[in-house]
Amino acid sequence: MKMIKTRCSNSKQSGFTLLEILIAVLVLSIGLLGLAALQLTGLKHNQSSQYRSMATTLAYDMADRIRANKTAEQAGDYAIAFGTAPSGSATNCSLSACATDAMATYDMAYWKCSLGNWNNETICGTTGTNLAIKGDLPSGDGLISKTGDIYTISVRWDDNRSGSADTTFSMRFRP
Repeated sequence: MKMIKTRCSNSKQSGFTLLEILIAVLVLSIGLLGLAALQLTGLKHNQSSQYRSMATTLAYDMADRIRANKTAEQAGDYAIAFGTAPSGSATNCSLSACATDAMATYDMAYWKCSLGNWNNETICGTTGTNLAIKGDLPSGDGLISKTGDIYTISVRWDDNRSGSADTTFSMRFRP
């Protein structure tokens, strides 16, 4: 008996089919999208960390200013609420010597301008005798209150870019 060989039984399939290539591209695409989302989340948290560091630095700067001006501190000149704009009557005490009460007014105006909510205000601008300060916290604002001999300094800002200040850093200290 003679055996007949068929061509189909001996042939082997080689290479990828189009379906396998499409599935590989789909899996790769999903992986790359996941990496992009991870990168964006990292950038957002990095920006939040920077804002928190700036808020902490500004709060400690104000605490040091209060400690340095003991006369105005004891007179209760260092108190300001959220939403209060920097004083337009603040003398720029970095250019000339000031009395202790004028220094307190200057310190609070400088601090409020540094927070960022008043970048467009005349007192914080860059012309004439203005303070020439541009704050970097989005919608940044601050509060200084005194209860007994303990000060509370709070800084709040818009951390999620919603248009309203939603993150707050607070510290308490005794001068």
